[in-house]
Amino acid sequence: MSASGPTRMLSLLKQTWWRFLPSNSKSLGRRCRAHESLAEPGTAKARACHVSCCARPASSRCVADLNVCRKYMKNLYLVLLAVGFLFTAQALPVPEAAATDRFPSGAETPEGAGCDLVRAFRRSDVDLLKTTCIKRYPPAQEKFDQFLAMIIRGTEDDKKRSVPHPKNPAKIVKVFAARHLSKNGPASYGYSVLSLQDVMFVDVLARLQDGSSFVNRTLVVKTQKGLWRVHPCPTVDSLLSAGLNDEPASTVEFTSPEKKEGEQATTGNAGEAPVPAAESATRRP
Repeated sequence: MSASGPTRMLSLLKQTWWRFLPSNSKSLGRRCRAHESLAEPGTAKARACHVSCCARPASSRCVADLNVCRKYMKNLYLVLLAVGFLFTAQALPVPEAAATDRFPSGAETPEGAGCDLVRAFRRSDVDLLKTTCIKRYPPAQEKFDQFLAMIIRGTEDDKKRSVPHPKNPAKIVKVFAARHLSKNGPASYGYSVLSLQDVMFVDVLARLQDGSSFVNRTLVVKTQKGLWRVHPCPTVDSLLSAGLNDEPASTVEFTSPEKKEGEQATTGNAGEAPVPAAESATRRP
């Protein structure tokens, strides 16, 4: 139902409201609808109502009937209004990642994209995985398609498991601020050849199902539309990922979208060296 659904429902209700009254009140509803504009009790019009349709004096019966109908109308109005807004809320677009933790999500930040990749593996969520990753990579499209298909198949297999895969993440422990690669080549190549706005990487510390810790290093790119997406297989193009796995472990913890790269806020040690990007994607993560 669209956002105008409740409005259309209420418009229809105004025309046919008496049909929704209890069966023993339909005649009462029709009578009161006809006399909603009655003059004050005791007038000639009220006495005519008494003669035509009321058993009690007009000054009591017609006014009482009208009040009863108004009570039914008020209750019915509230019920239908609630139902209308319920269907409207269900029709609203759902965010890409409905994060249930305190860490970033969505395509607005590189850290959000990196966390969504971990969430996709944690939930074995193929739809989230496809949404989070870039769809095409023309410089090496065939290798890219094969690698992405392999990851999707593995995630689908995990979904069928009665017990989570021991190397799947159980939760996100810490997210480090996104960083640019030390070499200028990847960013320049991404901008000039692939029309990307930016190229960065994100380290995410996760606790796995078997209790061990894991730092997932993810290459993230900013598309022409300004959305951050994950490159699931950066090793298919060494020009874009040059030096990615040689970068030292991240130490600056992500705090907010306004955080500038390299600014010292809450810092922490990842606890172990990040796993190379291609291997991390294969391990989920």
